[in-house]
Amino acid sequence: VLKPRYWLAAHMHCFFAALVPHLNKNNSENNFEPTKFLSLDKPLPRRHFLQALEFDVDENVSLNLSYDPTWLAILRATDALTSVDKSNIYMPSQHTRNERWDFRPTEEELTKVEEIYGGDFTVPRNFKMTAWPHRAGGTDDNSQELYYRNPQSTEFCAKLGIKDLNEMLCSLSMSGLGIPYYISKNGDSESVLKSRTFERKEDFDDKSDFIIDRNPALEPLLLKDFKTPNVTNNDESGEHPSSTITDYEKGADNEIDEGLQPAGSEILRREVTGINENKSTQ
Repeated sequence: VLKPRYWLAAHMHCFFAALVPHLNKNNSENNFEPTKFLSLDKPLPRRHFLQALEFDVDENVSLNLSYDPTWLAILRATDALTSVDKSNIYMPSQHTRNERWDFRPTEEELTKVEEIYGGDFTVPRNFKMTAWPHRAGGTDDNSQELYYRNPQSTEFCAKLGIKDLNEMLCSLSMSGLGIPYYISKNGDSESVLKSRTFERKEDFDDKSDFIIDRNPALEPLLLKDFKTPNVTNNDESGEHPSSTITDYEKGADNEIDEGLQPAGSEILRREVTGINENKSTQ
């Protein structure tokens, strides 16, 4: 089971922060470091969509990012499941026969990935700006943003030998496809700008979007006093730790980054309190 120090997820349609404890079955007095999970909302007004976190980094450590060979092997093993069809996709399970459902990579699959990358999993610095930047004084027509081909995705998928999902989506409809900024950044004529206009929103609008708004009167709650929850084992196997609201309130003697915000239980408690106060004044 993955037990990272941080687990960050953006554009999750809702804000949520939590501390996830990890029990050490072999030594109950020395549990693993908890995972600090943070998901961010959509980039819209009155949403928690941005936070700045500081991490302690060794001065001599390399600042290059690297691919995870296990993740690369899983991408190759699950490539047949990649589809852009609007119909339901059949997913294999342990109840199916003669079909792989456990995609944990084998030694042979890991070796193949090692051969493809020659043992160097450093992420190349080949970024190219595809979406257009904000134009001061430009027309704000609130139209749907365009979709762009991404050379990074193309190169990555070609090297790994998997389907290019970005290219597959671009091939669905040319009317929603924009000219990448790095190609046309030197052109500033009206003709270039008009060529970026989105003409058929329905081609890329699956009508599955939804909005979870929050009470604008509530102020963000920082975790200055939020501590790692006391963990109690409710399962004989020791694999399913649990904690209560009281545990979160009492806390332990562990420190946590102030940049992370509290779990939804605290926000819910404040909202319910506000509702009760409003009823009492009516």
